Amino acid sequence: MIDEAHSTGMQGAHGHGTLERFGLKSSQDIDIVLGTCSKALAATGGFVVGSKDLIRYLRVTSRSYIFSTAMTPAASASLIAALDVIETEPWIREKMWENVEYMRNGFHKLDFDTFTSETQIIPILIGPDDKAIEFSRRLFNNGIFGPCVRWPAVEKGKARIRFTVMATHSKKQIDYLLERCAEISKELKVGLNTIVKIQTWLNLYGEGYRSVVAKMSKQAKDRQEPDPHRPFAELKRKYPLYFWPQLLLEELVKTANKREKERLRKIISQSKEKTQLSRQLSKLLQ
Repeated sequence: MIDEAHSTGMQGAHGHGTLERFGLKSSQDIDIVLGTCSKALAATGGFVVGSKDLIRYLRVTSRSYIFSTAMTPAASASLIAALDVIETEPWIREKMWENVEYMRNGFHKLDFDTFTSETQIIPILIGPDDKAIEFSRRLFNNGIFGPCVRWPAVEKGKARIRFTVMATHSKKQIDYLLERCAEISKELKVGLNTIVKIQTWLNLYGEGYRSVVAKMSKQAKDRQEPDPHRPFAELKRKYPLYFWPQLLLEELVKTANKREKERLRKIISQSKEKTQLSRQLSKLLQ
């Protein structure tokens, strides 16, 4: 199953969504495709694409469908018009992607972490819930709507602000947003501490986690421990992130791509404070 909510009209060479982007076919490669008409299509309602048997089943068992009413003629007409625009005016999508890259690159230059976002929805990591809520409030006071996403929607300690880029945004507006975000981050002291930046990098880009967990789980299994994940959980509890074993750091650096390594080098080189962690990572990055 795939949810096309944020990709319809945006992803793919013709705006046909994630399936087009990755060269997939509904029903052949993906059993169920979900979508909404309330985002890029600017209307109401949603849709499910699947086999005849699936659709028949949903029609008689889906409570939200059974108790809903038919789409209005006006909504249907606006959807048809929106689909026509997607097909015949690709410049809108191209402008949107130009703005996306401009904003994301701007955030990276300011050392904000945008996770692994590759879409028009760009989150920036703030961390504590209270700081993220205050960050969002200050943005709003500056005329910017940047909703805060926090626990339980995301993991505790990884609250974020989420921005949606549009084709109609101007470079001047994006620059204003970036300037305000930089100012607020300094005021709230978020995203500025080197240890925090490195911890974030390790947390978000450390594909070595899986490798290390697998190794430690295998060792525990060989020792016939009842819970193979227990030693790793205990290790995380016992040691703060910046004192994690050399094995984990080696795995994390080994599996990082070129861009991630360059970002980490930049974080360390710009740091005024030198820590055990930054020294270890500098050595591994050589």
